[in-house]
Order: sequence, then structure tokens, then C-alpha cells
Amino acid sequence: MTANVVARVISAGFNFFVNKKFVFASDKPFLKELGGYILLASFSLTLNTLILMGLSYGFGIGPLIGKIITEIGVFFFNWFVQKKVIFGQEKGVHYVK
Repeated sequence: MTANVVARVISAGFNFFVNKKFVFASDKPFLKELGGYILLASFSLTLNTLILMGLSYGFGIGPLIGKIITEIGVFFFNWFVQKKVIFGQEKGVHYVK
């Protein structure tokens, strides 16, 4: 579980930058988006950990399969929230102009 937390923290900064500049090509204020992203990352870390623990301890699913299932679900949840709320794109993914 510690590796899960460390991986999330390290990847968050890189992910924010790539998503802001290249995936959603957002020109909204940096600090506003960063604040929303930090809230989402914190929530996602908690959600990720709870789902992983539930799959492992509650359903007896091995850590590798549990991690794969968890990451896929959390990935789509995060993408949706970033698209609709944080970076505010309403019509599809927008790439760098």
C-alpha cells in the first residue's frame, strides 16, 4: 500500500502538467486548476486505496489483478472529472493548437 501512495504522489505533478498543456490544452488560471487537481488527486488516492483494499481483503483478489482493476476504474473517473470540472472541456479532448 505504501508503494501505491508514493506512486500517486510522484505521478501527480507530471500528470497535471501534461493534462493541462497537452491533453486538454487549457488556458484557465493555473492556481485554480491546480487547486482542483490537488483535491481530485487526494480523493483519487483515497478511492484507489479503498478499492484496492476492498478487492484484496474483501474479495480475495490478488494484488496484481486488484491493482489493474482499480487503476482502470480510477483512470476513467479521473479523466471524466478533469474533462468536465478541472480543465473545463465540454466537447471532446482538445490537443495542443
